[in-house]
Amino acid sequence: MRTGWATALAAILVAVGCGAEAGPAADISGTWWAVELDGEPIEIDHNTAELPWFEITGTTIGGNLGCNSGGGSYQLQGNRLLVSNLESEGELCGIPDGSEIMVPTERFIREMLTTGSGADVTVTEGTMTWTGAGHVVTFTSASGAPPSPTTVPPQDFDRLHCTPGVVVESRHPAGDISPEELAADVEPTTVRVEQGEPLQWWGYDDQGNVTVGVFLGDVPNPDYQVVTCSE
Repeated sequence: MRTGWATALAAILVAVGCGAEAGPAADISGTWWAVELDGEPIEIDHNTAELPWFEITGTTIGGNLGCNSGGGSYQLQGNRLLVSNLESEGELCGIPDGSEIMVPTERFIREMLTTGSGADVTVTEGTMTWTGAGHVVTFTSASGAPPSPTTVPPQDFDRLHCTPGVVVESRHPAGDISPEELAADVEPTTVRVEQGEPLQWWGYDDQGNVTVGVFLGDVPNPDYQVVTCSE
């Protein structure tokens, strides 16, 4: 799982509208892992690309939305979570079967954090729920070991078939090495590399089997996402 996340933004003040005085705000500080979406388990390669998580401290929030890392400033108005100037990476992580261009978990979390109405927050005994944009996301406190993904890693990735192994992912800064060099360096059995779709390259062995995939992200400081097989 990718562990890097965007630099948290400087806290900014958010004006509080007039009206009835809000009740005490929930304590949402700490690290939280998302485990359920609308009452169903969050499953890698089913409704998310990565297990979403957030570290919340002071007036900043940062972590992973389910594919892209990001962060911003937040304020609690009573139990209403409002996030300001959310910034994140811009990669589109789709569901492998092509049914989703952006994984639904990230899409719904992003909608909760970027709409003006925010999300209602409830915290009870190590569990936090966000309700907004027509969806509910449930988190568990990560004071202990984080929960394991509810599904095994994918067995194939487009043209990369790993049965009986699994697909593994690594990331490398772009600019210091070409995709062709990177593919051969990561997987030594690669003898040739061909470009497929834009920003996508596939490596092949001497028998024509796909050995590695290289994908260039479209974020301000892009990196290469490299997928290979592991036993």
